[in-house]
Amino acid sequence: ALVTGHIILFFVCVGRTWLWVFDLAANQLLQERVSDGIRGRVSGVQSGNNQLFTVVIYALGLIFHRPDQFYVLCYASILSVLLSAV
Repeated sequence: ALVTGHIILFFVCVGRTWLWVFDLAANQLLQERVSDGIRGRVSGVQSGNNQLFTVVIYALGLIFHRPDQFYVLCYASILSVLLSAV
């Protein structure tokens, strides 16, 4: 069980590192490809969407809080990743 915990922790750390790298790349693309006149509005909409979906995640966690309902959160996560790729 201890080895399993270390493996999970390792992959969480690796995943967080790549999430940070993706965030840096997205910010760089935003600065390079969006004109100066509308960059603030685009950044504001992006920030608003991030905050909205953070609240949705928290709400789903409050609604489906029991361990036997965890699969619902997993499916919601998978669905949101697939929909963002469209």
